Amino acid sequence: MKKILSIIVVIILLGGGAYYEFVYAPPVYSKAVLSVIKEFEAADREILQPESVSDPADKIVVIKQQSDFLKQAKDKLSRLNPPFFGELRQFHNDLLGMIDFWLPDFSQQEEQIAFFGGILELETIFEPKHLDQKTATMGDMQKHFENVFPKIRMRINEILSKEPSFEFKDVTFSEIKSTWEEAQSGFDVWLGFIKRLDPAHPLDGSVDGISPTKKEEAAVSKIIKFLDLVKKAAASNVQTSQLTSPSDEESDEREQRINKVIDKLREKYPEK
Repeated sequence: MKKILSIIVVIILLGGGAYYEFVYAPPVYSKAVLSVIKEFEAADREILQPESVSDPADKIVVIKQQSDFLKQAKDKLSRLNPPFFGELRQFHNDLLGMIDFWLPDFSQQEEQIAFFGGILELETIFEPKHLDQKTATMGDMQKHFENVFPKIRMRINEILSKEPSFEFKDVTFSEIKSTWEEAQSGFDVWLGFIKRLDPAHPLDGSVDGISPTKKEEAAVSKIIKFLDLVKKAAASNVQTSQLTSPSDEESDEREQRINKVIDKLREKYPEK
C-alpha cells in the first residue's frame, strides 16, 4: 500500500512539474520578458545608442543613464522565472550574458564619472537655474554664491585630495590640482566684486559706474582656466559608450539566438 501511495505522489509531483515547465511557465515568462525587451528597445533609441555628445558634462549624464538602465534591466530579468530547460532558458541566459558583457564598460568609468562630474558641478555657480533672470537681483546672486560655493569648494577639495587610479590623458592630475589651488581663491575675490554691486539691481541689467578691478578680472580668468582644463581632461577621458557586441563566433551565435526567439515570441504572443 505504501509503495502504491509513493508511486502516486511521485506521479503527482512529476505531473505538477511538467505542467509548470510546459504549460504555465512559457506564456507567463514570455509575456514578461517581451515587456522588458520593449523597454530595452525604447532605451536603445534614447539612451543606449545616443547621438554624438561632445560636452563633457553631457557625456557624464549619458553614461550614468546607460549604466543605471542596464543595471535595472538586469535586475528585472533576474526576477523572471523562465522554464528550467529548453530554448527559453537558453534565451534567458543569453540576455543576461549580453548585459554582463556591456556592464564592465560602465563600471570602469564610474571613477571618471565621480571625478569629473563632481568637479564640473562648479559650473552650477554660474548657471543658477533656480534664479529667474528677469526678476532676480544682484542680491539673489550674492546669496547664491555665498550658499553654493563653500559646499562645492569642499566637494572639489575632497575629490582632489587623492589621485584617482585611472590614467589621465592629455592633462595630468597635478595640473588639475595646481590650477584649482589658484582658481578657488579667485571666488572670494569675485564675490567681493559681486558684493560691491547694489543688491536691488536687476540681475540681467547693465551695471553702470562699477567695473571689476584687474585683480578681480584675473580671478575670473583663473576660474575659467580651471573649468576649461577640467573639460579638456573630461573630453579625453570620459567616452560615451556605443553598445556593440563582440565580433566573435560565440557572440554572433548568441545574438542570432536572441533575435530568433524574440521573433517567435512576438508572433506567438502579439502585443494587444
